[in-house]
Amino acid sequence: ENAHRIDKIESLELHRVIDNELLTVDAKNMWINLNYHLMHFVDFMPPANWYTNSADPLLQMFERLSNLLDKVGKREAHVYVAFPSEKTEPIDEERTYFGRIAGLILPAPVSLMMAKKSIKKYSKKINHDLSYRLNWAS
Repeated sequence: ENAHRIDKIESLELHRVIDNELLTVDAKNMWINLNYHLMHFVDFMPPANWYTNSADPLLQMFERLSNLLDKVGKREAHVYVAFPSEKTEPIDEERTYFGRIAGLILPAPVSLMMAKKSIKKYSKKINHDLSYRLNWAS
C-alpha cells in the first residue's frame, strides 16, 4: 500500500528483545537487516517437501519478506526460492501423526495466526514490547 513512497522511510523504531530498550534504525540499515533476515530464514526452512509444509509459518514469513523486498526493489541478498504451485509427493520425510494431520487441516493463514499469537504470548511473558513505528520523511 505504501510501495510508491518506500524511499521516504527515514527510520524504524522498535524495542530490542534483550532489554526492551528503544532502538532506532535508519532506513538504509533497516533494508540491510531485512536482507539478513531473509538469509537467516533459510536456516529454518525444511530441506524438502515445501508443498506439504506450505503452512509452516517460517516458510510463509520467508515468502512474504522475499516478495516485499522484490516488490519495493530492496533485495540485495541472493536468496531465490521457487515454491511449488502444484501438489508434490513428500520425499523421505518422517512426520508425526499430528504433523501429517495438522498439515492437512490447518490452512496456512491459521497456522501463521497461531504463530503470531505464540510470539505475542512469549513477548508478554518477558515484558518485551512488539510495537514498532516507521518514520516517514515529509
